[in-house]
Amino acid sequence: MYRLTLYMVLLLFAGYAYSQSWEEAKATGEATLDLAWYTSRPFIEQRSGRLVGIEVDMMEAFKEFLKIEHQVDLTLNWFEDVNFPTIMDHIKESDKPNIFGISAFSITEGRAREMKFTESYMPDITVLVSSRGTPIVRTFEEIDDFMKGKVAITIKSTTYEQMIMDLKRQLGIEFEIQYIPSGDNILEAISKADNRFGFIDLPIYLMLIERGGNLTRQNFFTIKGDGYGIIMPLNSD
Repeated sequence: MYRLTLYMVLLLFAGYAYSQSWEEAKATGEATLDLAWYTSRPFIEQRSGRLVGIEVDMMEAFKEFLKIEHQVDLTLNWFEDVNFPTIMDHIKESDKPNIFGISAFSITEGRAREMKFTESYMPDITVLVSSRGTPIVRTFEEIDDFMKGKVAITIKSTTYEQMIMDLKRQLGIEFEIQYIPSGDNILEAISKADNRFGFIDLPIYLMLIERGGNLTRQNFFTIKGDGYGIIMPLNSD
């Protein structure tokens, strides 16, 4: 397991290194990373007073890697940000090379113009999920009937929102869009009514199924992105 985690970290941080600057870290043998985070299960969340999740494990493994391979003592300074979009704003505006944003950020062309991403550490596949009991759409002709009276659930400034807008534009169908706070769970919001749908990352949907959830996964409009990465300012070394 340790070898696998270390391999993921090496892929993730290939070509990148950090501190107040990487040169300073190598010279002093120590470094600090400020890590702005917000809940995004199963990537990062607070449970029983401690941070857990895929991205937390990766940063802890990166800390071990720097100690073993570069003799640099890394301090991880975690701080919870206001919400998901605020992390991106802070990263874009920061002139500090040693601040990262961590909240399951999908790599997109637009975001990559405003901030730097690590290499992708996991495929980014998004699926459309609807309320329990809704029929599975099997043909293009059934989409119109499926969308009647439906309410889309999403979060502002996310790729989920963009996908909802793309779906509306491509289908030419009007439907209500309901926004929830970035700390809320899209799947939980969908489950509260029988006429809701939304986009969600495939790993999050699979976690729901593993826990006994039974929302309906639709087979149309599944989207494969460029992967997940950790974000940092453009000037970060």
